[in-house]
Amino acid sequence: MLRSRAAQLALIVVLAGLGFAITARLDGDARTPRRVVDTSFRAPDASGWGRAGGLDYLEAMRGGAKPSERVPMVILIHGLGDSPRQDWLDLVASDVRVRVVMPRAPLPWNAGGYAWFPFRVGDDQTASLAKTLEPAAQQLAAAIASLAAQRPTQGAPIVAGFSQGGMLSFALATKYPERYAFVLPIAGGLPAVMWPGRAPAGASRLPIRALHGAEDSIVPIEPARRLVKHLQTLGFDAKLSEFPGLGHSIDPEVRERVIRELSAATRNVHP
Repeated sequence: MLRSRAAQLALIVVLAGLGFAITARLDGDARTPRRVVDTSFRAPDASGWGRAGGLDYLEAMRGGAKPSERVPMVILIHGLGDSPRQDWLDLVASDVRVRVVMPRAPLPWNAGGYAWFPFRVGDDQTASLAKTLEPAAQQLAAAIASLAAQRPTQGAPIVAGFSQGGMLSFALATKYPERYAFVLPIAGGLPAVMWPGRAPAGASRLPIRALHGAEDSIVPIEPARRLVKHLQTLGFDAKLSEFPGLGHSIDPEVRERVIRELSAATRNVHP
């Protein structure tokens, strides 16, 4: 199950920025480490870590593909308090010839975890979430573009993310739809101030297939429903699949759906 109790408690504070009515108290404040952006590209070293667009990442080849082989690229974006790890990699079927890249969020969070964007207790969350989510999406988009340019990549990258990663997936899809082949936000959303007012180029050709637990109390589903409906009215190819009884997690049913969606997306990527 891809979640942590600490991450859930912390994420509650952010949700006011998405218009969620949640009563919760989180003592203390989040310190925001200074972001050091290194735009140089570095392939993975002996430890397995590389760097692109100021973000560290892990890279793995699936299905017997070679690092020098031109194959589709799948980007997996973890959530708050998490980091790249094996069960994220396992969301991509082992028999699919693909390059998997798992970037790590730049901000240390709690013990061994990382955050994509910061927030502070007591802030106006509507303003602060948008102000921090937007630059995080820009940095991630630049890192993905660098990786795709530096690696032999078939077609445009495929993107999937959970929680904060789901929010970033929505942000990338709505702001830069022409850059991606398929986007899979899981338990994500966007603050209304970041909803596009019109469909940018490529919006109608990019499949956005959101997945969300109907009983998610951390990132409630109703704002995601409204977001997807809004995107549909603008001409985006957006759909939302709901999972009854599921909270803020990736259970076996969602895991199988993710594996199936990503496998199909890789088959549909064209050079």
